[in-house]
Amino acid sequence: MVKLSRSVFSLVAAALLLGACASLPARDDYSWSHTPAENGVDAKLYYGEPESDVVWLGFTCAPKGRAELLVFVDEDPAAWPKTLALRSGGAALPIKAEPDPSAEIAILRAPIDPAAPAIAAFARTGRLQWVWNGDASPVGAEAPDERRQIAAFWRGCASRP
Repeated sequence: MVKLSRSVFSLVAAALLLGACASLPARDDYSWSHTPAENGVDAKLYYGEPESDVVWLGFTCAPKGRAELLVFVDEDPAAWPKTLALRSGGAALPIKAEPDPSAEIAILRAPIDPAAPAIAAFARTGRLQWVWNGDASPVGAEAPDERRQIAAFWRGCASRP
């Protein structure tokens, strides 16, 4: 299991305030951001408000291509989703996320296979739908730079030794 550093916690503090919502907010205010792996810290790909601490979901990539989905949620487990899925390119990936008892904030984690058809389509196209309790929200990349960051993250994840 990958532990989040304190710097990552600062990036997601505001997500706790937003976690009670049943679906992600309008796409206009959010974008994807990629941080490459370096100095023993895993690569990260987050979806949230640019240049702020508001983050909704993200991926990390550890050595040997092991990826993980992170879902930042409200502290109250009653507000957590009963079902989660990611959809892209006509493929759906059901998610079985579990709370991380070692985290200082409420995070659900799930292992992700970078070769799963929905993830491969997301990496290739930048298009993604987040499905929370059956409600789908588009969280794909609109801007070319976002699509490049998404592709770079998944390409780097697939090639990690």
